[in-house]
Amino acid sequence: MVNGQVVLWGLIIIAGWVIVGQFTSRPRLTTWRMAQSAVLGFALFFATNWMSTYTHFHLPFNPFTALSTGLLGPPGVAAVAAIKLIAL
Repeated sequence: MVNGQVVLWGLIIIAGWVIVGQFTSRPRLTTWRMAQSAVLGFALFFATNWMSTYTHFHLPFNPFTALSTGLLGPPGVAAVAAIKLIAL
């Protein structure tokens, strides 16, 4: 029987190899796409908070939300909104 931690670490290592492989094969394109996703995520995050006066739905700005919207882009904003809806 394989330990769950071994499987998790194996998946993390494989994901890391894929990310490094993508970045080293096309570094300029990968950097550009990451920057686009981060800018779009932050714009969507601030647009959501700007509309909060009308919708009464406010997303807090803290290190977790900044990292999730910066790294994931629009799916990160959706994840933060879903977490807030589920938690409250």
